[in-house]
Amino acid sequence: MQGFDGQGKTYNTIDEMWQQEANQMTIAQWYGKAEQYWNNVEASINGVLGGMEYIHKIDMIESHRLLGTLFKNKKKPMSALDCGGGIGRISKDLLLKWFKVVDLNDQCQAYIDKAKQELGDQINKYYCCGLQNFEFEQKYDCIWIQWVASHLTDNDLIQFLQKAKANLKQNGYLIIKENICKTGFVLDKEDYSVIRCDEMFRQIIQKSGLQLRNVVLQPNLPQEIYKVNQYICQ
Repeated sequence: MQGFDGQGKTYNTIDEMWQQEANQMTIAQWYGKAEQYWNNVEASINGVLGGMEYIHKIDMIESHRLLGTLFKNKKKPMSALDCGGGIGRISKDLLLKWFKVVDLNDQCQAYIDKAKQELGDQINKYYCCGLQNFEFEQKYDCIWIQWVASHLTDNDLIQFLQKAKANLKQNGYLIIKENICKTGFVLDKEDYSVIRCDEMFRQIIQKSGLQLRNVVLQPNLPQEIYKVNQYICQ
């Protein structure tokens, strides 16, 4: 499945792309460049949403609707993990309204500090590390992965999903909410991410051993940005 980068360079497969990147830098350096990018992005909703703060409300309306179809009652003794949760945007306006215990993960210390300032001990535990290095300490009813999966290599994403699957409680859900392109993949060397198409996400989910229960398109986003799919897995 072919892909390309922002300079017009094409790749026959995503494996070829990863191999060419590996010839230029280590995987650790790849993640380091992404971390460096986000360290220079303002720790605010407007910053983490690329200057489109108004998308936050659109995003939250749909995410609340989605959780309402999966978890009928709010604030039951359930737990959630916010993966790549940044400044706590999703934890504050979504997960804390549904789950009694919420943990937050992000690789950017400045974002974790902002989340702590905003949410304090409303968050059960903060984890400052990339998902490629994250180790689960408990099981969750909900694992929420939004706008961070594109920063992981295919292998690291599959391995993380395998660990996440092993740490989902019975009847729990893992939700991946992520940008998608129409076909193949798009390499973004500004923030060191890879936008994958729907078919590629389905293949990754299958390889992880998760069961894909449904795929829902995020509605009402502006046409000039990528479409966003919500993958509901168990």
